[in-house]
Amino acid sequence: MARADFDAMWVPRMGSDAAAQLKRVGVRVLWNLFDLPLAIVASIGFGSGKPVGVVLGLVSVALAVVLFGLLNREHRRLARDLSEWYGVKIHWWEMPRFNEKLYDAWCVRRGLHHAG
Repeated sequence: MARADFDAMWVPRMGSDAAAQLKRVGVRVLWNLFDLPLAIVASIGFGSGKPVGVVLGLVSVALAVVLFGLLNREHRRLARDLSEWYGVKIHWWEMPRFNEKLYDAWCVRRGLHHAG
């Protein structure tokens, strides 16, 4: 999706700060695609029982945890920006999937209107 299309779709719905944060969440989601290969490497490493394999497994688990933590941090920031936009507290676990129809339905269900 082109930047102009993305901004035209999301800035009116959530403001420029939250839309910019949504882009960063998307990048973190792409990085989290490495979690499955890291889990496989960890499984093979731990399963080998050799010291090198165990170290490789530990490093893989640590990387997966870091990637998940970074994604979680970005979701929390997005929830903060949405909270500021709407003027009500929105928790990161309450957010919908971000497509137009689901997001608009979520806003209607929660009675969210821009506070500005």
